[in-house]
Amino acid sequence: MPELIDDGPQIPTRLLNDLDEDRVVFFCGAGISAGRGSGLPDFRCLVCDVYAENRIVPDEVEQRAFVSGALDKTLGLLARSNRLGDQKMRDTVINQLSAPPISELNVHKALLDLSRTEKGVRLVTTNFDDRFVEAADACTACGFLRT
Repeated sequence: MPELIDDGPQIPTRLLNDLDEDRVVFFCGAGISAGRGSGLPDFRCLVCDVYAENRIVPDEVEQRAFVSGALDKTLGLLARSNRLGDQKMRDTVINQLSAPPISELNVHKALLDLSRTEKGVRLVTTNFDDRFVEAADACTACGFLRT
């Protein structure tokens, strides 16, 4: 299997052929933006940061959800009106995910470049951050169009 970069992942030849024939769609979860250079926290740290920024501690129900790994449920509980409230919780998450990148966003740029076809970009993301947009703005060769 070939490597596209030194010490990079070994990519099956069939996948590279499918990529050349526009038969590949890239699905990128939030882990992409929690990686090196992005400057964003992973989901667990994001939840902790929401508590820290608002100077509150989890109540018993929130703590159980957090410890069990139900991070989305933890944020939902925190959005209750007797806690932070929905708008304050959302504003805090937006603030956390709006931090500027700490380096070049090379992973995002590479994914945009690899997913580019004559018809556009074949990349789907579940991310709520704007790292792909920022990478596209800095990467004129990728053909990513902002709408």
